[in-house]
Amino acid sequence: MLLVSWSAPWAEALEVLECVWGGVGGQRPQGWEDCVGWARRQWETLYNNDIAQLLHCFPSDQLTSSGLPFWSGAKRCPHPLTFDPSNTTHMDYVVAAANLYGQIYGIVGTRDSSAIRSILETVHIPAFTPKSTVKIHLTDKEMEEERESGHLDTGRLDELQKKLSSPPVNSAALQMHPIDFEKVIRAQRHARHISTGNTA
Repeated sequence: MLLVSWSAPWAEALEVLECVWGGVGGQRPQGWEDCVGWARRQWETLYNNDIAQLLHCFPSDQLTSSGLPFWSGAKRCPHPLTFDPSNTTHMDYVVAAANLYGQIYGIVGTRDSSAIRSILETVHIPAFTPKSTVKIHLTDKEMEEERESGHLDTGRLDELQKKLSSPPVNSAALQMHPIDFEKVIRAQRHARHISTGNTA
């Protein structure tokens, strides 16, 4: 039986279970192609969807309550990117992310860009539609207050607990391998993943 500590805020506990289920069941890759697909969708989420959602909540011409431009000073207005397999930075991100993701699950990858491009042609990227119900917190205080006052989705929580409490058909299939961050070893993909993520 899976035990969850309810000392943490309800929303945080649910986030933890969602993350655990994604790692051991819901999003667990079955092969190298799945790792590439995961990396490509991560790129789309981080550099297109999340930015499009942000601009939906705070358009480029948004004004503050005092009538000043919202996007000014340190707040620079972002722009969604479109994935381009011929863009070296875009591909470097996918290659590094896919290999790291595969390493966690013991899946052997490759740095062959041509082979990865072939896989990318088969990856389905769902169309993104901004959500009007999403609330983006401007400060850490707002986020914490929302966490504390948020309502618990008991249905989803029960569903996740049942899934995670059920014994796996093959326990060996649930093995995961933590990766220690290495920035000084050139063969490691960690620093490359971070650097390409910052410049994509």
